[in-house]
Amino acid sequence: MNQQSERENMKPVQITEAELEVMKLLWDHSPQSAPELAAKLAERRQWAATTVKTLIARLAKKQALEQSYRGRVSFCRPLIGREEYTEQESDSFLSRFFGGAPAEMISFFVEKRKLSDEDFDTLKKLIAEAEKKCRR
Repeated sequence: MNQQSERENMKPVQITEAELEVMKLLWDHSPQSAPELAAKLAERRQWAATTVKTLIARLAKKQALEQSYRGRVSFCRPLIGREEYTEQESDSFLSRFFGGAPAEMISFFVEKRKLSDEDFDTLKKLIAEAEKKCRR
């Protein structure tokens, strides 16, 4: 069984905010070498190369990314996709804060946030599209 199919059979990956920075770079462009990632994160976050290596090791242990080597250089690629991770985190958020009820979440944001006319138009369109799909 390859790592991708192993990953699909595992529980959701818990990724820290720092680890998420590494994953975002990999989702935007993959594979990348550890030195490339370290250089980008040094520029964006002023992180040392050792910090990035630690984050890569943690993500590899969690099976969120795969490392391969060309000579002595480590290359990384994500094993969990951006959409899969976003869905996982969205489901977790919805469950933890709103008991899994999307209507409660939408109600909260409508009441607590100042929504523009454009926001309301977008919400109406999304609801209408979802309603059409459900009735098919």
